[in-house]
Amino acid sequence: MQAVSQKTGHPLIGCKRRLGNVTSGSRAGKLTNHIAFLDELRGVAALSVVLLHASQIFGFSLGSYAYLAVDFFFCLSGFVLANGYDQKLRSGGLRSSAFFLKRLARLYPMIVVGVAVGVLAAVFASEPHISLHDIPILTVGALLLLPLGLLAGQEAFSINSPLWSLCFEMVASVVYGSAARRKIRLWGDVAFLAFFAVALFQIVGIEGTIGPVGFSNWRTFLEGFVRVGFSFFAGVLIFRWNINHRVGRVPPQIPLFILIVVLFLPFSVPRGLYDFSVSLL
Repeated sequence: MQAVSQKTGHPLIGCKRRLGNVTSGSRAGKLTNHIAFLDELRGVAALSVVLLHASQIFGFSLGSYAYLAVDFFFCLSGFVLANGYDQKLRSGGLRSSAFFLKRLARLYPMIVVGVAVGVLAAVFASEPHISLHDIPILTVGALLLLPLGLLAGQEAFSINSPLWSLCFEMVASVVYGSAARRKIRLWGDVAFLAFFAVALFQIVGIEGTIGPVGFSNWRTFLEGFVRVGFSFFAGVLIFRWNINHRVGRVPPQIPLFILIVVLFLPFSVPRGLYDFSVSLL
Protein backbone atom coordinates (compact mmCIF):
# COMPACT_ATOMS: atom_id res chain seq x y z
CA MET A 1 0.00 0.00 0.00
CA GLN A 2 1.42 3.34 -1.04
CA ALA A 3 1.78 6.02 1.64
CA VAL A 4 0.43 9.41 0.57
CA SER A 5 1.19 12.76 2.16
CA GLN A 6 -1.96 14.56 3.18
CA LYS A 7 -0.27 17.94 2.77
CA THR A 8 1.20 17.42 -0.67
CA GLY A 9 -0.95 14.70 -2.19
CA HIS A 10 2.23 12.94 -3.41
CA PRO A 11 3.58 9.64 -2.09
CA LEU A 12 6.08 10.04 0.76
CA ILE A 13 7.00 13.64 -0.17
CA GLY A 14 5.94 14.95 3.20
CA CYS A 15 7.92 12.19 4.88
CA LYS A 16 11.00 13.01 2.79
CA ARG A 17 10.69 16.66 3.64
CA ARG A 18 10.51 15.88 7.34
CA LEU A 19 13.47 13.53 7.01
CA GLY A 20 15.34 16.23 5.12
CA ASN A 21 14.61 18.72 7.88
CA VAL A 22 15.89 16.26 10.49
CA THR A 23 19.05 15.62 8.47
CA SER A 24 19.63 19.33 7.93
CA GLY A 25 19.09 19.97 11.61
CA SER A 26 21.57 17.24 12.49
CA ARG A 27 24.19 18.71 10.16
CA ALA A 28 23.57 22.19 11.51
CA GLY A 29 23.96 20.85 15.03
CA LYS A 30 27.26 19.19 14.17
CA LEU A 31 28.48 22.37 12.47
CA THR A 32 27.46 24.47 15.47
CA ASN A 33 29.26 22.09 17.86
CA HIS A 34 32.31 22.12 15.59
CA ILE A 35 32.45 25.92 15.52
CA ALA A 36 31.92 26.11 19.28
CA PHE A 37 34.79 23.65 19.76
CA LEU A 38 37.10 25.79 17.61
CA ASP A 39 36.04 28.84 19.60
CA GLU A 40 37.07 27.05 22.81
CA LEU A 41 40.52 26.32 21.39
CA ARG A 42 40.79 29.88 20.10
CA GLY A 43 39.83 31.20 23.52
CA VAL A 44 42.55 29.22 25.29
CA ALA A 45 45.14 30.37 22.75
CA ALA A 46 44.01 34.00 23.06
CA LEU A 47 44.24 33.82 26.86
CA SER A 48 47.79 32.52 26.64
CA VAL A 49 48.78 35.44 24.36
CA VAL A 50 47.19 37.95 26.76
CA LEU A 51 49.11 36.45 29.67
CA LEU A 52 52.32 36.53 27.65
CA HIS A 53 52.02 40.24 26.87
CA ALA A 54 50.93 40.98 30.44
CA SER A 55 54.06 39.25 31.75
CA GLN A 56 56.18 41.42 29.44
CA ILE A 57 54.44 44.64 30.48
CA PHE A 58 54.28 44.03 34.24
CA GLY A 59 57.54 42.11 34.53
CA PHE A 60 56.40 38.81 36.02
CA SER A 61 57.67 35.41 34.94
CA LEU A 62 55.17 33.27 33.04
CA GLY A 63 57.46 30.31 32.38
CA SER A 64 55.34 28.96 29.54
CA TYR A 65 55.36 28.53 25.78
CA ALA A 66 52.43 30.87 25.21
CA TYR A 67 54.03 32.37 22.09
CA LEU A 68 53.28 29.10 20.29
CA ALA A 69 49.62 30.11 20.36
CA VAL A 70 50.42 32.36 17.38
CA ASP A 71 51.37 29.31 15.32
CA PHE A 72 48.13 27.67 16.37
CA PHE A 73 46.24 30.76 15.20
CA PHE A 74 47.99 30.65 11.81
CA CYS A 75 47.09 26.97 11.41
CA LEU A 76 43.50 27.56 12.51
CA SER A 77 43.20 30.46 10.08
CA GLY A 78 44.36 28.28 7.18
CA PHE A 79 41.82 25.62 8.08
CA VAL A 80 38.92 28.05 8.52
CA LEU A 81 39.64 29.89 5.27
CA ALA A 82 39.95 26.65 3.30
CA ASN A 83 36.72 25.38 4.83
CA GLY A 84 34.88 28.57 3.94
CA TYR A 85 36.40 29.59 0.61
CA ASP A 86 38.25 26.68 -1.05
CA GLN A 87 35.30 25.50 -3.11
CA LYS A 88 34.19 29.02 -4.02
CA LEU A 89 37.64 30.07 -5.17
CA ARG A 90 38.33 26.86 -7.08
CA SER A 91 34.99 26.94 -8.89
CA GLY A 92 35.34 30.60 -9.81
CA GLY A 93 32.27 31.52 -7.79
CA LEU A 94 34.41 33.97 -5.84
CA ARG A 95 37.11 36.07 -7.48
CA SER A 96 40.44 36.45 -5.76
CA SER A 97 39.94 40.22 -5.62
CA ALA A 98 36.61 39.79 -3.81
CA PHE A 99 38.26 37.39 -1.37
CA PHE A 100 41.01 39.93 -0.66
CA LEU A 101 38.41 42.59 0.08
CA LYS A 102 36.61 40.23 2.45
CA ARG A 103 39.83 39.55 4.34
CA LEU A 104 40.68 43.24 4.44
CA ALA A 105 37.25 44.08 5.82
CA ARG A 106 37.68 41.36 8.41
CA LEU A 107 41.19 42.20 9.60
CA TYR A 108 41.60 45.93 9.08
CA PRO A 109 39.26 47.12 11.87
CA MET A 110 41.41 45.15 14.34
CA ILE A 111 44.51 46.74 12.84
CA VAL A 112 43.12 50.26 13.23
CA VAL A 113 42.04 49.63 16.82
CA GLY A 114 45.42 48.10 17.64
CA VAL A 115 47.29 51.07 16.19
CA ALA A 116 45.08 53.55 18.04
CA VAL A 117 45.68 51.78 21.36
CA GLY A 118 49.40 51.63 20.64
CA VAL A 119 49.59 55.35 19.87
CA LEU A 120 47.76 56.27 23.08
CA ALA A 121 50.02 53.99 25.11
CA ALA A 122 53.14 55.47 23.51
CA VAL A 123 52.03 59.07 24.09
CA PHE A 124 50.86 58.70 27.69
CA ALA A 125 53.31 56.04 28.92
CA SER A 126 55.09 56.97 32.14
CA GLU A 127 58.27 55.35 30.78
CA PRO A 128 57.97 55.67 26.99
CA HIS A 129 59.98 53.23 24.89
CA ILE A 130 59.20 55.13 21.67
CA SER A 131 60.31 58.71 21.12
CA LEU A 132 57.53 61.13 20.20
CA HIS A 133 59.06 62.07 16.86
CA ASP A 134 59.02 58.37 15.79
CA ILE A 135 55.32 57.89 16.55
CA PRO A 136 53.94 59.36 13.26
CA ILE A 137 56.07 57.20 10.95
CA LEU A 138 55.52 54.11 13.09
CA THR A 139 51.78 54.75 13.02
CA VAL A 140 51.70 55.08 9.23
CA GLY A 141 53.83 51.96 8.88
CA ALA A 142 51.53 49.97 11.15
CA LEU A 143 48.41 51.08 9.27
CA LEU A 144 50.03 50.03 5.99
CA LEU A 145 51.39 46.81 7.56
CA LEU A 146 54.96 47.88 6.83
CA PRO A 147 57.66 46.97 9.40
CA LEU A 148 58.99 50.51 9.71
CA GLY A 149 59.89 49.96 13.33
CA LEU A 150 62.91 48.02 12.11
CA LEU A 151 64.20 51.19 10.45
CA ALA A 152 64.14 52.89 13.84
CA GLY A 153 66.09 50.09 15.48
CA GLN A 154 63.00 48.69 17.19
CA GLU A 155 60.63 45.78 16.65
CA ALA A 156 58.81 45.57 13.33
CA PHE A 157 55.57 47.05 14.68
CA SER A 158 56.76 48.63 17.89
CA ILE A 159 53.73 50.92 18.04
CA ASN A 160 51.77 47.75 18.83
CA SER A 161 53.89 44.61 18.69
CA PRO A 162 51.12 42.00 18.13
CA LEU A 163 50.34 43.60 14.76
CA TRP A 164 53.14 41.55 13.23
CA SER A 165 50.91 38.47 13.29
CA LEU A 166 48.11 40.33 11.48
CA CYS A 167 50.63 41.46 8.88
CA PHE A 168 51.63 37.87 8.14
CA GLU A 169 48.01 36.77 8.33
CA MET A 170 47.24 39.21 5.52
CA VAL A 171 50.21 38.00 3.48
CA ALA A 172 49.10 34.38 3.90
CA SER A 173 45.55 35.30 2.86
CA VAL A 174 46.79 37.01 -0.32
CA VAL A 175 48.95 34.02 -1.29
CA TYR A 176 46.14 31.57 -0.53
CA GLY A 177 43.56 33.57 -2.51
CA SER A 178 45.91 33.81 -5.48
CA ALA A 179 46.86 30.13 -5.54
CA ALA A 180 43.63 28.43 -4.47
CA ARG A 181 42.42 27.86 -8.06
CA ARG A 182 45.63 26.13 -9.11
CA LYS A 183 45.44 22.36 -9.12
CA ILE A 184 48.34 20.85 -7.17
CA ARG A 185 48.78 17.12 -6.83
CA LEU A 186 49.22 15.39 -3.50
CA TRP A 187 52.98 15.07 -3.93
CA GLY A 188 53.18 18.80 -4.59
CA ASP A 189 51.36 19.59 -1.33
CA VAL A 190 53.65 17.21 0.55
CA ALA A 191 56.73 18.79 -1.04
CA PHE A 192 55.64 22.32 -0.11
CA LEU A 193 54.89 21.32 3.47
CA ALA A 194 58.17 19.43 3.78
CA PHE A 195 60.08 22.45 2.43
CA PHE A 196 58.51 24.73 5.03
CA ALA A 197 59.18 22.16 7.78
CA VAL A 198 62.88 21.87 6.90
CA ALA A 199 63.22 25.66 6.64
CA LEU A 200 61.48 26.13 9.98
CA PHE A 201 63.77 23.57 11.59
CA GLN A 202 66.79 25.52 10.34
CA ILE A 203 65.34 28.80 11.63
CA VAL A 204 64.63 27.40 15.09
CA GLY A 205 68.17 26.04 15.16
CA ILE A 206 69.54 29.51 14.35
CA GLU A 207 67.35 31.48 16.74
CA GLY A 208 67.18 28.89 19.52
CA THR A 209 63.41 29.43 19.74
CA ILE A 210 60.51 30.36 17.49
CA GLY A 211 59.35 33.13 19.84
CA PRO A 212 60.95 36.21 18.20
CA VAL A 213 60.53 34.94 14.63
CA GLY A 214 58.49 37.47 12.67
CA PHE A 215 59.18 40.77 14.40
CA SER A 216 62.34 41.29 16.47
CA ASN A 217 64.79 42.32 13.68
CA TRP A 218 65.16 42.19 9.89
CA ARG A 219 66.38 38.60 9.87
CA THR A 220 63.61 37.27 12.06
CA PHE A 221 61.06 39.31 10.13
CA LEU A 222 62.03 37.57 6.90
CA GLU A 223 62.02 34.25 8.75
CA GLY A 224 58.43 35.02 9.69
CA PHE A 225 57.31 34.16 6.15
CA VAL A 226 58.43 30.59 6.77
CA ARG A 227 56.74 30.52 10.18
CA VAL A 228 53.36 31.57 8.86
CA GLY A 229 53.82 29.59 5.65
CA PHE A 230 54.23 26.29 7.45
CA SER A 231 51.41 26.72 9.97
CA PHE A 232 48.92 28.33 7.59
CA PHE A 233 49.53 25.81 4.81
CA ALA A 234 49.25 22.95 7.31
CA GLY A 235 45.81 24.27 8.28
CA VAL A 236 44.74 24.39 4.63
CA LEU A 237 45.90 20.79 4.11
CA ILE A 238 44.08 19.59 7.23
CA PHE A 239 40.89 20.62 5.46
CA ARG A 240 41.84 19.46 1.97
CA TRP A 241 43.04 16.06 3.18
CA ASN A 242 39.90 15.70 5.30
CA ILE A 243 41.99 15.08 8.41
CA ASN A 244 39.47 16.85 10.63
CA HIS A 245 36.79 14.28 9.71
CA ARG A 246 39.13 11.32 10.11
CA VAL A 247 39.84 12.30 13.70
CA GLY A 248 36.35 13.64 14.27
CA ARG A 249 35.48 10.98 16.84
CA VAL A 250 38.13 12.20 19.27
CA PRO A 251 36.39 13.80 22.26
CA PRO A 252 36.85 17.59 22.06
CA GLN A 253 38.19 17.64 25.62
CA ILE A 254 41.36 15.83 24.51
CA PRO A 255 42.74 18.45 22.04
CA LEU A 256 41.64 21.18 24.44
CA PHE A 257 43.63 19.54 27.24
CA ILE A 258 46.63 19.02 24.94
CA LEU A 259 46.62 22.69 23.92
CA ILE A 260 46.55 23.83 27.56
CA VAL A 261 49.42 21.49 28.46
CA VAL A 262 51.50 22.55 25.44
CA LEU A 263 51.07 26.28 26.06
CA PHE A 264 51.16 26.52 29.84
CA LEU A 265 53.19 23.67 31.32
CA PRO A 266 56.98 24.05 31.10
CA PHE A 267 58.98 21.00 30.03
CA SER A 268 62.66 20.36 30.71
CA VAL A 269 63.64 20.00 27.06
CA PRO A 270 65.62 22.36 24.80
CA ARG A 271 63.32 25.22 23.87
CA GLY A 272 64.16 25.12 20.17
CA LEU A 273 63.41 21.40 19.92
CA TYR A 274 60.17 21.85 21.84
CA ASP A 275 59.06 24.78 19.65
CA PHE A 276 59.70 22.87 16.44
CA SER A 277 58.00 19.70 17.70
CA VAL A 278 54.88 21.58 18.77
CA SER A 279 54.77 23.46 15.47
CA LEU A 280 54.77 20.12 13.62
CA LEU A 281 51.86 18.95 15.77
